[in-house]
Amino acid sequence: MDYEEGIKLYERTHKKNINEIMAMTLLRKHETGLPLNIWVYEGGPYNNKNGHLKRINFQVNKSDHPDFNSMVPMFISENPTTNYKPGTELSQYDIDLIKKFVILNLDILLKLGENIGIIEFCKQMK
Repeated sequence: MDYEEGIKLYERTHKKNINEIMAMTLLRKHETGLPLNIWVYEGGPYNNKNGHLKRINFQVNKSDHPDFNSMVPMFISENPTTNYKPGTELSQYDIDLIKKFVILNLDILLKLGENIGIIEFCKQMK
């Protein structure tokens, strides 16, 4: 199997575009204080010409191990939204914690990749 075939196999089995995954930086739960891992777009908030809204991705389980197959977006705004419905893995309280994280870090999330890098983001993160 060559490199290109390996990438295609990964995308089929992991249901995520490898380019999207490579553009994200993992912030583990012990770094953010959240009960789950999140991913931020170091290349700038994901807002391309296809109409994707600025967002972070969060893991819908509380595993310490990053799980690319359980990522769900939360859109970055003063009123963050997600299509995830609280259930067995995450409660409404957990979702509210992620929303609070986005609101507290709104300015730097919007600057990430455009005006600041991930190191500066982590220094300013609340």
